[in-house]
Amino acid sequence: MAKILKATIGIAFSERMFRMSTQSGILTDDLLALRGKQLALDSFESVHRDSTGSGLRLHNESSGMYLVINLDSITFTYDLYELNADFKFDTFLAWFKAIWETFDARIKAPSIRRIGFVTEQRFYAGSESNKILVNSLTTVKPMGFPAKFHLTFEDRKDVGHGGLLDPTKDDFINIIRSFYDGSMDRDHPEDESINANLDVQRYFSPALKGAPFDAIKQLKAEYDKAAVKFGIEVDKLGIGDGKAAA
Repeated sequence: MAKILKATIGIAFSERMFRMSTQSGILTDDLLALRGKQLALDSFESVHRDSTGSGLRLHNESSGMYLVINLDSITFTYDLYELNADFKFDTFLAWFKAIWETFDARIKAPSIRRIGFVTEQRFYAGSESNKILVNSLTTVKPMGFPAKFHLTFEDRKDVGHGGLLDPTKDDFINIIRSFYDGSMDRDHPEDESINANLDVQRYFSPALKGAPFDAIKQLKAEYDKAAVKFGIEVDKLGIGDGKAAA
């Protein structure tokens, strides 16, 4: 399995938190107080609010940590592209647990519609990276020199009552796989490279109430199973061991 260069955990709520408009300031103080305790001292350096004054963004490019809290979701990202560090899931989830407990104590989080993990890997593939992707993942024959390849698709697994899924209201697991030209990456574009991203989500119906940590553990188990299969798919592209980005 290649090195994980970015990881995100996100939680989407079943209702909006308009109380953020009056509580976001004191919540920011609470979150910054975690530094040097449950979080590294340099975890967050900058604080921004969105145009409504309700949404928050705390981050530090040097630490690679980004926290975004909107009226209907919370996402925490650890970006290691520019860091000389190895990703550890247990540490990442411990950081998020500290953030969540602080957030929930102040805001009283509503019930949860979705929890998701997203991880990014990158591989060096030389000048023919797009040709590799087209030939390996499609039956389309290039008519010249392919570029800007991007393939994303979802696999949905029912965990409810069976039958045809309704993604707007059913209870299910969603596995999203993305393969694309690394030069198209939004935050870290790089020529002659391939990104392979895995996103494993759980949708809850009825919505999940209370602390999400048991559900996060269960989702991590689903992620681990999907990651093994994803690694096999990446190897079939011919970009596996020995070509991963450092």
